[in-house]
Formats: sequence, C-alpha cells, structure tokens
Amino acid sequence: MSAPGRFKTILETARRELSHPVDGASLAFFRFCFGGVMLIHAIKYLWPQGNTTLLKFLYRETTFNFTYPGLHWIQPFPEPYMQLWVCLMAVAAFCVAVGICYRLSATTLCITYTYLFLTEVAKYNNHYYLMCLFAFLLIIVPADQRFSFSSLFRRKTDREAPQSSYVPFWSIFLLRAQLFIVYFFGGIAKINEDWLTGIPMISKSQQILEYFTPMIGMPDVDILFMAKLICWFGLVYDISIGFLLIFRRTRLLAIVLTLMFHLSNHFLFPIGLFPAMAFLTTLIFFEPDWPVRFVRWFAKPQFSGPDWRWLKRGIVGLPLIGALLGWSDRKSGFSEKTTRTMSPFIFSFVAGYLVLQAVLPFRHYLVAGDANWTEEHHDFSWRMMLRSKDASHIIYHVVDTDLISVDDNQVARCNWSLWTDEKPKTLYVPVESSQFNWTHHPGLSATFEPLLGQRPIYRLTPEQDLETTRQEIIQTWKKTYNRDVNVVESITLSDLKPLLKAKSQKIQLAESTKERIATVIKLQTDLSKINGYQQEQARSRLVFELEMLNLSKDAHRIRPLLRSLHPFALQGATFPQERFLVIDDPNWGSNSHDPQKLSNGKEFLVWMDLGRLRQSDWEKLPQWFLTFEDRELRIVWNYMGDLNSIQKKRFSISPWMIHQFAGHIAERWEEESSRRPRVRVVSNLMLNYRKTQPLIDPFVDLASTPYDLFGHNEWILPVKEDVGSASIYHKTAQTDRASRY
Repeated sequence: MSAPGRFKTILETARRELSHPVDGASLAFFRFCFGGVMLIHAIKYLWPQGNTTLLKFLYRETTFNFTYPGLHWIQPFPEPYMQLWVCLMAVAAFCVAVGICYRLSATTLCITYTYLFLTEVAKYNNHYYLMCLFAFLLIIVPADQRFSFSSLFRRKTDREAPQSSYVPFWSIFLLRAQLFIVYFFGGIAKINEDWLTGIPMISKSQQILEYFTPMIGMPDVDILFMAKLICWFGLVYDISIGFLLIFRRTRLLAIVLTLMFHLSNHFLFPIGLFPAMAFLTTLIFFEPDWPVRFVRWFAKPQFSGPDWRWLKRGIVGLPLIGALLGWSDRKSGFSEKTTRTMSPFIFSFVAGYLVLQAVLPFRHYLVAGDANWTEEHHDFSWRMMLRSKDASHIIYHVVDTDLISVDDNQVARCNWSLWTDEKPKTLYVPVESSQFNWTHHPGLSATFEPLLGQRPIYRLTPEQDLETTRQEIIQTWKKTYNRDVNVVESITLSDLKPLLKAKSQKIQLAESTKERIATVIKLQTDLSKINGYQQEQARSRLVFELEMLNLSKDAHRIRPLLRSLHPFALQGATFPQERFLVIDDPNWGSNSHDPQKLSNGKEFLVWMDLGRLRQSDWEKLPQWFLTFEDRELRIVWNYMGDLNSIQKKRFSISPWMIHQFAGHIAERWEEESSRRPRVRVVSNLMLNYRKTQPLIDPFVDLASTPYDLFGHNEWILPVKEDVGSASIYHKTAQTDRASRY
C-alpha cells in the first residue's frame, strides 16, 4: 500500500475509533466539577475582603489595566456593569454544572470568563488559561447527555432517551488530550540547566525546611539537595503522569500520585483553586462509566483481589504506593450501540486544535533570548514554576525637552515657567545614605526616609550654639507658618535602644508594644554583629518593627523618639561628629507648598536614598517629581498610585507590561501638557539567584518604540550567566538555617 493510502487508512481508523459511543457519566462529572469550580471562582471576585472585593480592587481601585498585545480594545466595563458581568458568569457556571440550557450556558461562561481573563494581564496564570480552554471545549462536547436537567427534559419528550446517555468517544478524548498536553509540555519546559540543578526551588526549599524542622524535628538536610529533589520530582511527574493515566494498569497509581502532587501544591504555592480543579478534571482518564460504577460500589462495596505479580513489582519499583499497580481500572469498553461516523469537520477541528496546542509551547524557540528572562512567548506555553524572579523598583524617566533643557555649557536647567502651579518646586536629590557627606550641606534642608517620610532638619556647624540656633528656628517657624514647633537634637540608633528600654520599664505600655520593643532592641544589637546581605535584611526587619510601633496603641509615646532619629539612621548612615536639629512639626508637608515658604518661592532640596525606599515609601511621594542625579535633572514618574499590588508584582518582571505602561505615561503627560515626551526605564532583575542585571535598555524611548509580538525586542537586554550566585545564596541560606536551629 502506498504512503498516501496508509495515511488515509490511519485517518479512517482514527475517525471510527473516536466515533464510538461511550457512557457519558465521566463527561458529566467533569462538567459538574468544572462548573462548580468556576462558580466559586466568580464568587471570589464578588466576595467582600475587608472594605473591598477582588473585582473592585482589580478594576475600580486602579487607574490602569494591562492588556495583551493587539487586544488594547478589550477594556473593563464601567461599574456597575463589571459586577453584573461577573454575576452573569456565576449564573452561567451554575447552569453548566447542573446542565440547564447547556450550550447557551457553556457559551456564556466561555465568553464572560475569557473577557475577564483578557482585561488584566497581571492576573495571568497558566491555570486561568486552562480554565478558558476548558470553558471553550465544553461548548463543543455534549457534556449534558447525563445527569443534567437537559437530559431529564429529553427523557420525558424523547422515546429514544436511553441512547442519550452515550457520547462519542472523541468528546472524552479531547479533554484527556488537553490535560496530557498541560502535564507533558510542563515537564518538557523543565528540561533546562537551572531546573535540573534545583536553583529555582532554593527559596521554597528553605521555607519548607524552616516550617517542618521545628514541627517534626527533621534532620539537617542540605537546602540545595531538597531543591533538587523537588525539581526532579516535578520534572519526572509532569513528563510521565500523562502516560501513566493512559494505561489502565497504571491509572490508579497515577490518580493517587496526582492527588498527592496537587495537595502538596496547595500547601506550598498560592495557586488558589487550581489543585482542586486539576485533580477533579484528571478523573476524566478513568473509564467513561466510572461514576456509575462508583455509586454502585458505594451502595454495595465489593473488594477484588489484586494481581499479585504486578503488586510485587510495584512494591519493589516504588515502595508502598507502588502496590497500587496490583489493581487495574476495569475496562468498560465501547457501547454496542451504533452512531454516525465522526464528521470530517469535527475530526478536522479536533486534530487542528490538538496540533495547535502542541505547537504553541515551542514558539519561543523561534526568537532569540531566554524566555524566562525576556518573557517573549513565555505565556500560553505551560511554562510553570520554572524560575525565581525578583525585580528591584522600576524607575520611569520622563524626558520633556521643553521642561528640562541643556544649555550651551551642558548644564541642565528646569523651565519653571512651564511648571504646574499645583506642584511645589521641590527637587529630590538621590544620595547614598551611608556615604553622604553632610559637611557640604549645613543649615536647613529636608529628608525623605522610610517610616519617617519627609521631615525638615538643620545641620549645625561646629561654630553654632545649639540652643541659640534652636530658638532661631522656633521663631522662624512661628513667623512663616504661624504655629509653634518642637525642635530637638537628633539621636542615633544606639541612643534609641536605652530610651525605648526605659519607656518600656517606666511607662505602662501594652504587652504587644513591650514585645515589639524587645524585638527592636534585639535587632539593633544584631546589627552591630553582622554585615552585608544579612545586615540589609536585619535593617529592613528593624524598619518594619519600628513602623508597627508607630502604628500601635502606644504610638503617641513612641513616635517622638522615632522622629528625632538622625537623618538616614535607619538606612545605615553613621555620624560620629555631626550634630542635627530635627524640627518635629506633624503638620509640615500637609500643604505641599510648605517647603517653598522656607525657600522664598525657589526650589527646595529634599535628600533621599532612592535605592532603599520601600513600596510604602514610594506611595508617599508625588505622582511625578524632579530629581538631580548623576549631575542631571530628571523627571521620575511614580507609578505606585496608578497600580495595585498584584499589578506591581507582575509587571516589574515583564518587559511587555513595562513597555505598555511607558506608553500610558506618555499619553498621560501629553494630555496634561500637550507635549509628547520620551519615556526611558531603569529596571534591574534577578533571575534564579544570579546577580541583579539590567532588564531594559535605559537609553531607549519605550513610548515610541513598538513592541514586536512575533520576534525578539532588542531593547530587552540579554541575561548574563553568573556562575556561583546561586551557590552563594545557598550557603547564606544554609548558614541562616543553622543559626536558627
């Protein structure tokens, strides 16, 4: 037989096998479980969480939503229509689950959820994408043939009702194939050097060991060994589980492994409903009539003996759980009932759909660069849990040559005539707090610091008398702002420790406040004994604990001490010979033009350590402000007020989202000033514990540079290999753990 003839025979055989009618019970169970999961998912969007809901948080309490390339026209509806849309989705999910107006309900569910999925890229997750695919496939397959209100109605009106309990095998095969693709290609994506050496799971392994060691007294396990164990298990599981589910002999073992796998995922990773959905939908691999057989068995349990030959092999090959090979999923077989042959259209659709799903995960090989770094073609490819990725704060620079110009002497100047009257003429000057030389800046100025925000300070020269200068400041304040002010000499972190301790002993404080003060004192003691990365971590923890003190019931007793700290003391600065006065005026800065009253209308300087500010600190800064860094005047756009926490976490590692927001900044600037600016980005990223590297070319104008959806974008800088960084992290983590236990 010729090759074309053999191929035609294979196609005909496939069409015939896929056309066989089988019991629709397992398909009905799939429909019920998926509909139930989607109903819960819709309710989560509407369920109150504090003073808001997830829906309001994503679409009402943010000024911007990220969309997919080419789909900018898909925007969230205004309220209350967005809320009604999710309610419609919930109703459709319920109707799918119980089988009411099934085709219409499945179509409505697919449209409503896919729209919700497309309106915010920051919420992308592989299992949300899988939900969209399942919702689409349920439109195609006849999942309402059994255990549905639709089938009950047909049984009352159709004499051939018994035959309606059967579905063509291709409808079950299609869902099985989709799940197989998810697992298999998720495993293929893990075959890379980083995953095989356990690097992406180092942090998670540390968390596991820290959680279980004091609980069950685990032995001293190497973190990297634990990370490799997790990574290799995940790789072997993903690649093999689809095949184990296909064969009846290994199916029961595969289902139990799947249950264990998704239970561990539920406790280890914040992935919501996915473990439950993944396990329940995987039951579609059982024989089509398994729900009916299970109900019969439950009514009258009967236990069959194992196949001892396979049981012994299983125990040897896989201790304990391998014994499940002794039992095989009993084959139900195809129905003897005949049905029409699978139409060429349906066969072409099934084949085309599966080919597309098998090709999409490989498209990132068509472009240069590591998809884990560039994010190009990373989504919609089942690339799951492949990397540990962390970004420092992204800096957007707005280049407006009319507002900021360079004269003939290459000196940057601000055209204050174009400056909006609503904004004070404040110039924020980034400094390295631990190395800042205060001898060059005597007199009155201001700082912006974590916890303390913006506060005025006065640096005393050696010739100045403290008390005389203090009285002069009080008089100046009274004259300028018509209010009294408290001016105190600043204290160091070392001074703060005994003062806090004394307050804790002499004044009646809440027990929680005393405990937190004890923690602060311990952290201050630890700071003098450590350095490097550990010191930075301890200092961040110290700032957090002090912030909690500042928000406690006894804050009014603690706050004056905190506000009297030396400038940048919380960020590592030391001042062996410097003297400062702190103007403790809680109202200062409430009027944005307060600083300019002291500078007689001229620009006012504010010192800040830009690299050590937290997100909560950025939220206190203006939406955009002027900085002087590297001897250049720059306009910084502060996106903290534009995005919610989910968006900030996601977009900081995604070049596409960074690029899209740059265009949004340019549009906003043009609307307000009628001038189209250039927008540049400074973005640094850590991938799998390599040293932090720049992600975006800082000299490219992202507002005018198009995003290439199908090729590589040259403005995304390549990741550089950095051998040893992961091992350094591993040694540090191992040392931290050893010091705790």
